[in-house]
Amino acid sequence: MRWSAWEPKISSIGSMNHYKPIVVTTQSRTPTVHSDLMELVHLPLITVEPFALDESVFEETYDWLLLTSPNAVEFFMPYIDRVDWKKIATIGRKTSEALEERGYYVDFEPTEYTQEGFMAEFEAKKGERLLYPVSKNARPLIYKHLLKAGCQVDRHFLYHPVENDKSLKDMRTLLKKNLFAVIFLSPSGVRAFQKHFSAFELDGVLAIAIGHVTATALMGFGIEPVQPEKATMESIINLLESRIDWRANNEF
Repeated sequence: MRWSAWEPKISSIGSMNHYKPIVVTTQSRTPTVHSDLMELVHLPLITVEPFALDESVFEETYDWLLLTSPNAVEFFMPYIDRVDWKKIATIGRKTSEALEERGYYVDFEPTEYTQEGFMAEFEAKKGERLLYPVSKNARPLIYKHLLKAGCQVDRHFLYHPVENDKSLKDMRTLLKKNLFAVIFLSPSGVRAFQKHFSAFELDGVLAIAIGHVTATALMGFGIEPVQPEKATMESIINLLESRIDWRANNEF
């Protein structure tokens, strides 16, 4: 295994090694992996801006605090000790790790890192009260599912995505080069790309999607994506390394 989760080496456009295949990753957070076989360039197509939390949550007692992304953890941290909650539920290992690194124990994490996985595995009990701080652009599946199950759900929009103009400009520059792959990790990232670029500009470039919602957004844009075995950056790197090895072995 040639990737590392402990010494990330994320390139900027000016520092790229042009002898390696160039892979662009578009998530908002800097990835914590790298590979010796590729040049990983971080271009977050969207950034996130927080909203102020409705202070009415400080007056309630919650059976569950539901946090479904590392961004939700980051933006909720200023409030977490002011809210009366009993247990924490998450989606995704990265979300759980963000809490555990801050000293909080996660009581429930589904094995599948999607809203569908959460709904299939979480035991929603009628009458329980949940606090759900979330992105304004998040799909409402969990929210509706919990309400239907008889839960009381306080959903508060904690942040929202906005376009990153600098990354979009840098993406324009890189698309003129011989890119190997672009990694999309959210539907909002796909929408930001679609607004400024055409599907034709990814012709011959491997499009990687984390999650079926992101993959569906790409297919609606006319791009057939490849999905890793697991919804993690580590799984993506393994997939890309296998593709790079295959290309190297079949060029001659």
